[in-house]
Amino acid sequence: MAAFSDLNILHIENISTKEKLTLAAKLGYDVVAINVFVENVFCQEEKGKSKKEQSKNVAIPAPVKVPLVDKDIADLKLRGKELKQLSRFTTVLSDPGQWRRMQEKDIQAYDLIAVQPVTEKLFHMACSTIDVDIITFNIVEKLDYYIKKNPVGKVGFISDVFN
Repeated sequence: MAAFSDLNILHIENISTKEKLTLAAKLGYDVVAINVFVENVFCQEEKGKSKKEQSKNVAIPAPVKVPLVDKDIADLKLRGKELKQLSRFTTVLSDPGQWRRMQEKDIQAYDLIAVQPVTEKLFHMACSTIDVDIITFNIVEKLDYYIKKNPVGKVGFISDVFN
């Protein structure tokens, strides 16, 4: 049986995530992922500071779980379904050292982990070394590299995507 899902409901403090989830339930989605996007998991480099001071970690917000009442998901309940909420963490992968940060508890607390690699080397690393669930791209900007079949095919068979 098919389940409709939206794995990228962006959580922004000013915009009501609850309204987005209510709309997803009305549209018939069974699974949604509330996405917390952090541009960089390390502090920005500042001139005049030592390397040790520059490599401080950015505070990662806790996974978001939005409480919904029966009224909000009444359309799904009529079909005998429940709305499953997942938490998703997305970051831009711009440095090979970030993969260690991705293994820490505050990021591993999320159900799904997504990365957006900026170079071909980091894309291959995301496909082979790093334990991530989703590899995403900024389609507004042109990629500086081509996506080849070889690394993507390996990921699919290793993680049972095609089986």
